[in-house]
Amino acid sequence: MGLSERLAEQAGVQLHRRPGVDLIAVADAHEFLDVCAGRGVRVLGVDGFYLRGDEVHVDMTRVGDFSSVVDVDLSIAESRSFVDAVAVPELMLDFVLDG
Repeated sequence: MGLSERLAEQAGVQLHRRPGVDLIAVADAHEFLDVCAGRGVRVLGVDGFYLRGDEVHVDMTRVGDFSSVVDVDLSIAESRSFVDAVAVPELMLDFVLDG
């Protein structure tokens, strides 16, 4: 079980696994980030995707890079702000985690 999968399970949110990405619904992102914060997991980035049947489509307008943020708490805060700024109902998020 990978880190994203363990954190999603602890958060009580569904993880949608697709080749190369572990997706969390935007509606569940804050719960997921709560667990990241509690476990001290730094967020390096967040990428937005849409699921269309079996296909995964990236949304290049919804990509956040926080790799230069070394403080865990600040990376979580930046991620929360990013999620709030880009949220639309069908958006799925892939969190790039340090850990």
